[in-house]
Amino acid sequence: MKGLRRLLLIAASFILACACISCESGSSGGSYDPAGPWQPIGEVVGSWAGYFYRGENGLIDIDDGFSVDILEPDDDDIFVTAIITREKEARFIGDETQYVCLENSFGVNTSLDVRAIFAGVFDQYTYTSDTSGIGPYAADVVRINVGGEAIFTTDHLYGYYYEDVDDADVYYWEVLNYAATPASSDIKKIAGQWRIDDSFYTGNTLVLTITTTGVDEDPGRGIIQGSDDRGNLFEGEIIEIRYDDLPDVDLYDVFLTLTPHDSIDGVPFFDLEGLATFISTYHTEGLDLDSSLAIGVSDGSRMVTGMAAPVVPEE
Repeated sequence: MKGLRRLLLIAASFILACACISCESGSSGGSYDPAGPWQPIGEVVGSWAGYFYRGENGLIDIDDGFSVDILEPDDDDIFVTAIITREKEARFIGDETQYVCLENSFGVNTSLDVRAIFAGVFDQYTYTSDTSGIGPYAADVVRINVGGEAIFTTDHLYGYYYEDVDDADVYYWEVLNYAATPASSDIKKIAGQWRIDDSFYTGNTLVLTITTTGVDEDPGRGIIQGSDDRGNLFEGEIIEIRYDDLPDVDLYDVFLTLTPHDSIDGVPFFDLEGLATFISTYHTEGLDLDSSLAIGVSDGSRMVTGMAAPVVPEE
C-alpha cells in the first residue's frame, strides 16, 4: 500500500482547493463548475481492506496539521475489512478486533462533489483475554471516534481515530477498495462451508455452513449454521444487500444466534447481528488476500469476527 499512501498524502494538499471550488459554486445550487476537470465522488458504500494503525508508527502529529509519515504496517497494527452501507452502518472487521458503528450512526457528507467527509462513534470490540466465567465470544468494548475522507474517488478512504476521552492520542487509518472485478451480492456464490481459525480462543476453529433457502419467491436469503471445537452452536440468516442504482456492491446482512455449550448466568442464547462481504483473490498495492468471507456480528458485549476461508472438500 506504499503507492496508495503517497497518493493520499499528495491528494491531501488539494483539500482546501476542492473546498473552495465547492464553496464558490454553492450559490448556484451546490454543484461544481461543469467545465472543471472533476467528477462527483459518489456514495461511500461498499467494502475495502486496509489497516488501523496503532503504536508509535500510527500517531498523527496534530500540531503539524494532522500530518503522517508514509506508513508500513507492523505487528501493532490491525488489518481490517471495512464495510459501509447506505443505511449508515459501518463495520471494520479484524481477526480479533471489530469496529462497529450501528445503523443510522455513520455520517457522510458528499456535498463537496470531489470530496467526501465522514465520521461516526464506533464501539471497538476486542476479544477479552480473561475468559474465566464470562462465556464464549465475550469482548471488551471501548468507545472511539472515527473520522475520515475520500478525495476524487471512493477507492481510497483514510482518516483518524481516537478514544472517546479528553487528551487521547490520535491515530491514522486507511483502507483500499480491493474489488478488481465488480461483483454483486449472491447467496449462491457464497454457499458452502467457511472456516475461521483461532476464533475467540487460540486453536479454536469455527465452521459456518451457508445454504440457500430454496424459496423462489425470496432467492436473496440463506441459512447460516455452525459450531466450533468447544461445542458452541450458531444458527441464523444471511441476506443479500442490494441497491438498484449500485449493482456492484457485494454485501450481506447477517443474523446469528449463539447458543453456548453451557448456559451463562441462566441466559441460554445470545442474538448477534452484523455484516459480511465476499473477497475474491486479490494481490496488489501490498495487500495479499485469498478468497474469503469477512464476517462481523455483535450484540454489545459479544462478537464473532474474522476472515473465513472456504473449506475445501476432501477427495
